[in-house]
Amino acid sequence: MTITGNSRPTASRQFIANVIGRVWVLLANFLFAPVYLHLMGLGNFGVVGLYIAVSGLVAFLDLGLSPTIARELNLQGRTEVARANLLYTYEAVYLVIIGVMIVTAMLLPEGVFGLFLAADDLARPEVAGSIRLLFSAAAAQMLLNFYVAGLLGVEQQVAGNLVLVASGFVRSGLVILPLYFWPTPVVFMAWQLATALVCAVFARALLYQVIGSTGSAKRRAFDWGSVAGNSAFTGGMVLASVTAAVNTQIDKIFVGKLAGLESLGQYSLVSTFAQLLVFAVSPITIMLLPRLVRGASAGNSELVRRLFLVSHRLVAGIVCAGLASMLFFGPYLMSIWTAGKLDAESVGTFAPMLVAGYALLAISTVPHCVAVAYKNLTGSLVLSTSVFVTVPGYWFLAKEYGAAGAATMWLLLQSIVVPLYLAWVVRRLIGIPSVGRFMASTVLVPLVAALAICALGYHLLGGSGELLRNLLVIAVAIVASVGVCLRLSLAPADRAFLLGGMDR
Repeated sequence: MTITGNSRPTASRQFIANVIGRVWVLLANFLFAPVYLHLMGLGNFGVVGLYIAVSGLVAFLDLGLSPTIARELNLQGRTEVARANLLYTYEAVYLVIIGVMIVTAMLLPEGVFGLFLAADDLARPEVAGSIRLLFSAAAAQMLLNFYVAGLLGVEQQVAGNLVLVASGFVRSGLVILPLYFWPTPVVFMAWQLATALVCAVFARALLYQVIGSTGSAKRRAFDWGSVAGNSAFTGGMVLASVTAAVNTQIDKIFVGKLAGLESLGQYSLVSTFAQLLVFAVSPITIMLLPRLVRGASAGNSELVRRLFLVSHRLVAGIVCAGLASMLFFGPYLMSIWTAGKLDAESVGTFAPMLVAGYALLAISTVPHCVAVAYKNLTGSLVLSTSVFVTVPGYWFLAKEYGAAGAATMWLLLQSIVVPLYLAWVVRRLIGIPSVGRFMASTVLVPLVAALAICALGYHLLGGSGELLRNLLVIAVAIVASVGVCLRLSLAPADRAFLLGGMDR
């Protein structure tokens, strides 16, 4: 595969590549999670849920390097040599971090892992044997994410998403073959560790091909000044990453520790389903960030404002339709998805709260892109103090009420943090004074319309023996709610701006 460093794919190609990549991530999660559940059982599947949570939690050890490299490689005016030196320097720092993580995971006494698992679960040989591999695989996943972030940062969405699709197939799909013969968490984690490292090597080769296409750029050198020069931004990203990692993953850690791996298995499956809302809008935000960076670095505040307004309305319309659909049809669809392993009664106490929380998180993605583009993380840093409340809150509620308690804290957190963060971005960085009216028009109105459409569809559902009819009703309700929400959210000028590539 040949990639030139000077070519920039068109907006349509970038969008298509992002959609393919993210759709595949969704398909991988949805197609294979029920297979893991069937092969390993709910208790052992909880280890997979713990792996996902730990992968998100240890992401703070990234030290802000991935978002920094994505932003800095996209800045205009850097020569190929400067970009190659920048990547080489950040890569060296990153490899040290990953190496320390893997060695530490292999050498820690087994008792330390009791911080993450209930004593009964840790006593099971198949769980105890996988825990070191679990943390090592999470570190290897970070390395792969670092190189993918670099590819997306230089607007090589086709290459970046090629890596996502290929690595997703190898890591999530092909693992079924060894699991079929040896359905244990040890096999799953060993496969994740090995394949993540192989895919990271492949992604590294692609990234260096993009930024080092000339002979001079290949003579890269370590440049500590490039790290020091971005220390303020990187440090801010570290604190923001720590807060985000804790606030979005500690609920799963506490559910696994206090309620056991079986409860964590259920909780993780519902979380995977709810994250559809975040994944659905991720192609938009991935394509948006480089354009925001160019506009912010060029001082074109009007372009940044236009990009934000159109993208936020588009994201809000999609999320509102998705939220309404999941609230009414989610338990039914999850039961079908897991072949009855998750029924409405078992997840009904916490599923709506998880879904609503992830909807709010999805709405915050566009404002966060604006803050990153301006290198202004003040809002994130101020809100990072919430961890002093959320961590004890998660612990208390998960201990007292299990998964339902953790989901309650999750929704409460997002209900406070996201509106405050959105208000800060809208007022301080975009310059819109009437925040309340802005939120009502972009979020509340589409949501009410979507809820009304899905409520009607819910009342048209038939009994358990009418599967095809029910799926048709749900599909029509979802399509109708998305169409109405986008119609309410986007003006004709907004739609023309989107179709024009968002570059005008």
